[in-house]
Amino acid sequence: MSLSETLKKGPIVIIEDDIDEHLLLEEVFSQLKTPNQRIYFTKGSNVLDYLKTTNQTPFLIISDIRLQIENGIELKKQIDQNPLLREKSIPFVFMSTLPPKEIVKKAYTELTIQGVFTKPNDFNKLKDMFALLVQYWTICEHPEPSL
Repeated sequence: MSLSETLKKGPIVIIEDDIDEHLLLEEVFSQLKTPNQRIYFTKGSNVLDYLKTTNQTPFLIISDIRLQIENGIELKKQIDQNPLLREKSIPFVFMSTLPPKEIVKKAYTELTIQGVFTKPNDFNKLKDMFALLVQYWTICEHPEPSL
């Protein structure tokens, strides 16, 4: 198995400070039969610690923009500023209920993100969106870090 194939089997990291959302997203992934392990965090600082110490390279990072302690924008800036984490080229998307336009603009102009998505209120639409996200990143080519 190539390194690129191994990366596609990495965990999906989800940063969401609402525990009820963790349960909802876990139900979505379960219904989609997504084989990737899901790792949930409520704080960006815990994500940074995990990313710096894990031997795994996550398949995808999904972060809420608005977190209670720090926001997703600051988390992504810290990831981008770390040469080792940046080289891992982990796909990073924001998902939020009605993300403000100025935050969306900032995310695209100041960060290296791969998308900003509005969380649908309908479970089936949410499931469809996650199915597309996982499918897209499964077939997308991924650079192999020189680490």
